[in-house]
Amino acid sequence: ELTVRLLERLAADRTVVLVLEDLHWADTSTRHLFTYLLRTLRRGRIVVVASYRADDIHRRHPLRPLLAELDRLRTLRRIELPRFTRAEVHRQLTGILAAEPDPGLVEEVFERSDGNAFFVEELVVPHEAGCAPGKLSDSLRDLLLVRFEALPEDAQRVVRIAAEGGSTVEYGLLAAVARLAEDDLIEALRAAVGANILLAVPDGDGYRSRHSLVREAVSDDLLPGERSRLNRRYAEALEADPALVRADERATRLATYWYHAHDPAKALPAVLRASVATRERHAYAEQLRL
Repeated sequence: ELTVRLLERLAADRTVVLVLEDLHWADTSTRHLFTYLLRTLRRGRIVVVASYRADDIHRRHPLRPLLAELDRLRTLRRIELPRFTRAEVHRQLTGILAAEPDPGLVEEVFERSDGNAFFVEELVVPHEAGCAPGKLSDSLRDLLLVRFEALPEDAQRVVRIAAEGGSTVEYGLLAAVARLAEDDLIEALRAAVGANILLAVPDGDGYRSRHSLVREAVSDDLLPGERSRLNRRYAEALEADPALVRADERATRLATYWYHAHDPAKALPAVLRASVATRERHAYAEQLRL
């Protein structure tokens, strides 16, 4: 109450702007104060601005019910900030580097960051330090893995498997590789989805990482032998039941799995078949990547 009276007194003859950043990290006392301010401020020219990262508001986050409650207030306006476009990432990189960025760097950072401004800034740190362009900074990797490491053991295992499966992994293929009882697999997926690490694909029966960088960090955390073994299991599962993935993706996915399984005898013919298949579909950029 004293805080409210102080703010109203300060705002009696001037405009006061109160900014609360990173509300997703706020403790219980801060959330209570924030709610109290919005409900009781009546006099003076006061603007309260609060920011939070929507990606961090998982289903059990304490801020979620608070936001739903505050949305009913007529004095509150919620503004959703869209992800950066490629052009906006280009402008951000220009500002960070104080120079025109290489087009290849812009494309790589845009694809890996998913247009997230914070990730854009973190991804350019190794570039400025002269490190390998694909390397994640230690601080970014730690941040990306925090929620993953808080998952139950089965959920962590499933997220690791999904990370090696590709940008999107079909449920049937994931089940074949995970080799868990179906109820255990579903509970593991529920935990990963609830923590905002995996997302159910809306137009299909599969899952993908909420951020490509989370998938990258989880994949980088695998041991070399572990990564090869998972890719071999993906390849063997797909060979045993080709219907697990779409026909137009089958050859490319199989080639990718065998390549990362480090099995040249299987990988070479698979890559050749995938190259022919992509050429027939006029997917020349994909053919060049192969």
